[in-house]
Amino acid sequence: MGQRLIVAGILLMPQALVQVNWPGFRGPTGLGYPTDDNLPITWGGPAHETVRSVSPLTGQGHASPIVWEQGGIVCAVNWPADVQDRKKVIPEHHVTC
Repeated sequence: MGQRLIVAGILLMPQALVQVNWPGFRGPTGLGYPTDDNLPITWGGPAHETVRSVSPLTGQGHASPIVWEQGGIVCAVNWPADVQDRKKVIPEHHVTC
């Protein structure tokens, strides 16, 4: 399947707006929405509006990103190009912070 470029962006949010960390899938409450009220409603695009950082990653997105304090953690996997049956192979795992 080869390598793919995944771009990870972390929203730029002033410290005053950051009230809780996003520790994993579906967020701090497990319900899938934040407890903050004043979040940006637009981000990304050609101007990278409200995006804090962008980083190329090896492989494909594999898990929910984690936002902790002022950083983020992103997981990805990279399958070898010649894999016919993914049930029989363990891919390369990458964790980027």
